[in-house]
Amino acid sequence: MSGIREVIVFLENNPKSKFSDIAKTLGLSNTSVRRELDFLNSLGCLIKTGCRTRYRYSVPEARQFRKTKSPVKKYTPPVKATVLPNVDAKKQKIAELIEKRLYNRAQTAISQLIAESGDQDTVNWALDKNAACGAKIKYF
Repeated sequence: MSGIREVIVFLENNPKSKFSDIAKTLGLSNTSVRRELDFLNSLGCLIKTGCRTRYRYSVPEARQFRKTKSPVKKYTPPVKATVLPNVDAKKQKIAELIEKRLYNRAQTAISQLIAESGDQDTVNWALDKNAACGAKIKYF
């Protein structure tokens, strides 16, 4: 086994272990054990308890049934039932920006329109215009 794997297995079997116990039991040098512990610490997988001179090391417990556990509650965003009255004005503004060849501003306005509108037809129209603007920016 590699050094990191040996250290992890040892810490899982012997939580709250001293540094010297880890090095002696595994037969690794102090520098290699320190390197493995620093690596685990950088990943956030190491628990250090104790005072500054006498740390005790352990690994957090793994979650059981992580993949099979069903979510507690799914968040469903609120659905906007009414179409905003200024959608037509925004569509007209986007069309004017495209005619003036201000494609970046048009794409910004399209993104805002998509975020604000709850109507699927408006979103589809905006996505079509956004694709057209992207093609014009790229090729012209």
